[in-house]
Amino acid sequence: MISEFPIYVDIEANTYRESMISTVIRSDFDSGFSKQRRQYCASFKRITFDISICNEKYSDFISWWKNDINMGADWFLFIDPSSETQKRARLIEFDLDLRPDKLMRKWNTSISMEIFDNG
Repeated sequence: MISEFPIYVDIEANTYRESMISTVIRSDFDSGFSKQRRQYCASFKRITFDISICNEKYSDFISWWKNDINMGADWFLFIDPSSETQKRARLIEFDLDLRPDKLMRKWNTSISMEIFDNG
C-alpha cells in the first residue's frame, strides 16, 4: 500500500515553486541533423516548498520518513496544489535538516519533490 503525505505538515504557500521537467533527449551527430525524442510517456514536474511541523507531530513525521517512505526513496501520494488532485510523488534533494523556530514549537525545512503526471 502506498503511503500518503502527512496532513499535519503545513506547506508555506509563499515558498512554493513548480518547474516542468522535459522528457526529451537529444542526440547530436558529427554530420546531419540532430535527433530528438521523448524519453518517457509520462511527464514529471518538480516542486519545492518550505514546510513546518508542530512539535507534537515531529516524531510522527520522522517515523513517516524513515518507515513509510524508506527515508525518502519510495513513492507516496500527494495532493498536487496546482490541480488539486492526488498524484504519485517522491522526495528528491531532501536531507531532513529540520530547524526549530525560536520558541521550539515548530520545526522547519525545505522539500523538493518530483510529481508523476500521467494525465
